[in-house]
Amino acid sequence: MKLIFTTAVLSGLSSGHGHGTDTTHSHTMGTASFLWPAPRPWSASADNTPPCGSTAGIGNRTSFPLTNGRLALVSQGDTRSVRIGVSYANDPRNLDDFAILLDPEQFGDLEVGHTCIKTADSPMGVVAGSNATWMVSYTDEETDEVEYACADVTLVEAVAFTEKIPCFNATTEGDGAEVDEGVNATTLKADGFEAHPELSRDEGGLGGGAIAGIVVGVVAGVAIVAVLAFFLWKRSKKSKAVQPAMVQTKDVEKAGSDASSH
Repeated sequence: MKLIFTTAVLSGLSSGHGHGTDTTHSHTMGTASFLWPAPRPWSASADNTPPCGSTAGIGNRTSFPLTNGRLALVSQGDTRSVRIGVSYANDPRNLDDFAILLDPEQFGDLEVGHTCIKTADSPMGVVAGSNATWMVSYTDEETDEVEYACADVTLVEAVAFTEKIPCFNATTEGDGAEVDEGVNATTLKADGFEAHPELSRDEGGLGGGAIAGIVVGVVAGVAIVAVLAFFLWKRSKKSKAVQPAMVQTKDVEKAGSDASSH
């Protein structure tokens, strides 16, 4: 199985440094997790508990294509022994419920930043409307503990899938990035394929601090979009208020001109 990697350059999302404030670490996730599909809520007390590292059960499910799917992973610390698995049970409770699609020999580790993975197509017999759960497990290099995260999905036909997948790699250089219209994801090359072991943080990649900032930046992305939308709304409202005032001024000037002509 080949892995797809993509690039994004984000700036200014977490460049501020406050006293006693950690601007490069998210406290709403473990060392690594899914960026997309949406993961189950993280729990510090349960992230070492298989198979999903969460005290929450199945909640909202994300629509996921039967074929040509992607997993967007985010890591804010060094990991090893990464496994990616999937279960087609409605409510998987044990590791045995998951088929491991990528093991440590195939995947290796997750470096700090974002990684985009092309998934295998759903097997025969799994149809649109079926439920599935994706799982990632890994060993945290700092604590030497195994941690887990899950994302619950409902499978849909690829032609019916229209969501934009936030799938990219923040550890590779962004030159030549192209849009893969077929899956609504940004891919590094036109053919979409780049082997994971060939990537290196030392070969033109972003520095560790910048990448860590990007991790927090993406987690906070929804808030940033909301602020931007509010700014645009305020500017639009101000523009509409100025326009009637300008019309009124012109009417006054015209009335004065007409009066002086008599």
